[in-house]
Amino acid sequence: MKLFFVRHGQSENNALWTNTRSNLNRVTDPQLTEIGKKQVEAAAEFLFMQLKKYGPKTHDLSFEYAGEEVRIYCSLMDRAIQSGLIISQKLSLPLNAHQDIHENGGLYFENLLTAERTGIPGRNPEDLQSAYPDLILPEGINPKGWWSRPFEERETRKQRAKRVINELKDRYGNSDVILIVITHGGFYNYLLRAAFELKDDTNIWFDLFNAAITLIEISDDLINLIYCNRYDFIPKEIVT
Repeated sequence: MKLFFVRHGQSENNALWTNTRSNLNRVTDPQLTEIGKKQVEAAAEFLFMQLKKYGPKTHDLSFEYAGEEVRIYCSLMDRAIQSGLIISQKLSLPLNAHQDIHENGGLYFENLLTAERTGIPGRNPEDLQSAYPDLILPEGINPKGWWSRPFEERETRKQRAKRVINELKDRYGNSDVILIVITHGGFYNYLLRAAFELKDDTNIWFDLFNAAITLIEISDDLINLIYCNRYDFIPKEIVT
């Protein structure tokens, strides 16, 4: 399988940090900014040109589409869903939510005075379906809210990343399926560490700009990093 990792577009919290270098007024489940929407629209156009069945395509020696099945997944965080819908609508493909590809920590409120982080429930299935009627929800979402857990600690993130990579390998590893996974910058690092089986103490960070794309190929005996943090399709003035 080939796997496009796409980071969501700029969120309200991303813009807050860029402008203030502070988490003061951070929100628990931020929306896309107008810049974020434009970034994802550029990513969607890039993917559309890569995955066209007919007509002129993006000239790209690193990837050639031959009509394989394409599936799109996003996390249940608003910024990822909103990004995923822009991409899925451009590609005329369904958008599937996945409970395990959310950002590190999950949904939480942070007390800046005490540094205490308290998990919050998040949207329940009815709220998700009302807000995003085109989103295909997975089974087993907590009816009180999809998160409904404490703040996620580092060790749990590592386990989750390994679980996601193993799931993708088991379901698609030796197939020709192309996956587009709309996820988050922090968890993306755990995913790559799990995919490449890097040691936990490895001092490496993988940048992934807003709406940037990383492409890897995974089979039982090979993991090939084709390109990483590609954002040349985003207008320079809105790269974040």
